[in-house]
Amino acid sequence: MSDSPREGIRPNTGGGDMFTVLLLSIGNFVLPVVSYIGGAVRLAQSNRWNKIQRALLLLMFPAMFIVPAVAFMSLKTNSSSTPPSKVECKPNSPATAVSTDFGPLTGSSHAGMVGDGWNYTIASPSAFGKQSKWGGNKLMLAVHESAGPTVTVTGHHIDFPKVELRFGSDPEPARERVLRVADAEKLDGKRDGGWYDFPNMVRAKQAGCYQLRFKSDRFDETLTLRIVSIGDNQ
Repeated sequence: MSDSPREGIRPNTGGGDMFTVLLLSIGNFVLPVVSYIGGAVRLAQSNRWNKIQRALLLLMFPAMFIVPAVAFMSLKTNSSSTPPSKVECKPNSPATAVSTDFGPLTGSSHAGMVGDGWNYTIASPSAFGKQSKWGGNKLMLAVHESAGPTVTVTGHHIDFPKVELRFGSDPEPARERVLRVADAEKLDGKRDGGWYDFPNMVRAKQAGCYQLRFKSDRFDETLTLRIVSIGDNQ
């Protein structure tokens, strides 16, 4: 009896086929180039699949990576736009006259802004340099002598905390404005009623409803700043 394999019986190649599929799979996650090419070569050499099946296998595994990536980028793009507000944008209490040295103030007995902050229009980013992405406009802030030596002002969109307000006239403005009473005392001195005023430039990338936060070691308060448009130079 001959020891050679009988004619007509093919070796079991199922293990090799499974290895091919495994190479194609891990090629998209572990070794994106080497493993995937290795699997594609083995697929081309195999006679277990027809041309259509081979094409589907070659396309299926990249799709496992490409489809989620496209979906993620689409979601990221949509989140950067301004969707309908989730939180009601409420106007501040009416501005009141607290000093004869500047206009009516919106805020508290500690700090605030001159004006009502409701229909606020800011200049286009180009007014602050070719590279700037931040529009802006003047917004005077004021601090009472009872507020303490330093008040820090920050701001963000009421729905999206990562959408900031910034401050200053630089192309890339600062994330906060620090109001120091000592600096105002040297520059202009104390105003009528025990107030100090601070000329300021507020900056934003998009219209919307924002909160201005005034914080010191004595108080922590917020005001609404509603930016209705960006682009009209002031």
